[in-house]
Amino acid sequence: MDTLRRGLVAVGMAQARLRDARENLYPLAALHDAASLLGTSLRNLITEVSDSLPTSAVEELRAFDQRQEQDKSLAAMGLRRLGGGQTLLYS
Repeated sequence: MDTLRRGLVAVGMAQARLRDARENLYPLAALHDAASLLGTSLRNLITEVSDSLPTSAVEELRAFDQRQEQDKSLAAMGLRRLGGGQTLLYS
C-alpha cells in the first residue's frame, strides 16, 4: 500500500507542473486499478495523502475519482494489466 501512496503523491506533485492535466490520466487509472486489487480505493488513498499535496492537486485527484467507473477504467485509457503479484505491470 505504501508504494501506491508514494505513487499517488508523485502524481499529485506533478499535477501542478503539467501543461495538460490529462497527462496524469494514465497513471491515475493504473493507481485506481491497483488500489482495487489490494482491497482499497483511490478515494481512500487520496484521503491518506491529502496532507502531503497542494489543495489544487487534491481537488484534481478527487475529480478523477468522481468519474464514472467506465471513465476511469484501464480500458477507457487504453491500458491493460500484464503479469501479477510482484511482476504486475500496466501497458
